[in-house]
Amino acid sequence: ACPKAEKFLFSSSVSVYGETKEKASEQTPPNPRNFYGESKLAAEQAIQGSGTPSLIFRPSVVYGAGSPIWERVLGFFSKGFPIPRTRNVVNLVHVSDVSRAFQLGLRKGKGTYNIAADSPVPLNDLALTLSAHLGIKPKFWPAPLVLFLAGLKGKSQDLKAWISNRDYDNSKARKELGFSPQADPWKEIKNMVEW
Repeated sequence: ACPKAEKFLFSSSVSVYGETKEKASEQTPPNPRNFYGESKLAAEQAIQGSGTPSLIFRPSVVYGAGSPIWERVLGFFSKGFPIPRTRNVVNLVHVSDVSRAFQLGLRKGKGTYNIAADSPVPLNDLALTLSAHLGIKPKFWPAPLVLFLAGLKGKSQDLKAWISNRDYDNSKARKELGFSPQADPWKEIKNMVEW
C-alpha cells in the first residue's frame, strides 16, 4: 500500500459472506463459497493488515444498463431456459448508488460497509419482471431439475449463485456515511433490459 495515501478505498463484494440464511451485516462471519469470494476476502485482509487507513465496500448484487454480467443473465432468460422455483431473495443495488457510496466514502467513514438496497427482491418476482420485459413466458421448474440441466450446459455454478439467498444490512452505511439508495429498481431493471 502507498504510505502517503490518506485513505484506500477497496471494492470488495458480498460474496465474502457466501449464501445468507438471514440478513448479513458487517459483523456476519465471512464464509465465501467460491474463488471470487475467497479472493475478495484475502484482499480485504491484506488491506487491513497493511496499516493504511482504508474503507472497504461490499456491494450487493450490482445491476444497471450495460452490465456484461446481466447481459449474460438476460441472454440465458431470452433463450427460454427454465427458471428454478425458489423462495429465496436477492438484494440488488444500482450502479449509480454504488458510485454515490464511493463519493461519500471519499469524505467520511472507515472500516467495512455493506452497500446494498434497503430491502431484497424475491427471485421469482425478479424472474417474472425480466421475462415480461423480454417478452417471453417464464417456465418455472423445480430447482433441482433446473440445476441438473444447467450442469449439462456447464452452467451449474452460475445458476447456484443466481438462486442462492442473498440479503444484506445497509444500516451501518446509512448511519456512518449517509448512504441512501436512490434508484427505483423496477424502473432501472426495465432500462437495463431495453439497453
